Amino acid sequence: MMNAVQLSLDGALKRRNLALDGLEGKYPDFLARARHVAVSIAEREGEVTADDVRGVLAIPIGIHPNVMGALFRGPQWRRIGWRKSSQPQRHANRVGVWRLRDGK
Repeated sequence: MMNAVQLSLDGALKRRNLALDGLEGKYPDFLARARHVAVSIAEREGEVTADDVRGVLAIPIGIHPNVMGALFRGPQWRRIGWRKSSQPQRHANRVGVWRLRDGK
């Protein structure tokens, strides 16, 4: 039997995934461009963060900044660690460090 904490966690994960699905549906063109930038950085540097992508591609006015949460969804990415964000609006919270699964 699941306890209340597990039920809350499961609910939170479902809500997060629904929100990310919504961002994918609402901003597909921006995410395609951002993912292209992320792949380019990962191929060149061996790893990439959302901060790296934001350094190259600004989030346009009218696009919710949470869109970056959907950036590394998909089977081509593998999170290899965490780093403190360099973006002031992130208040030094951690961001994932990602590598392409094929090792590039």
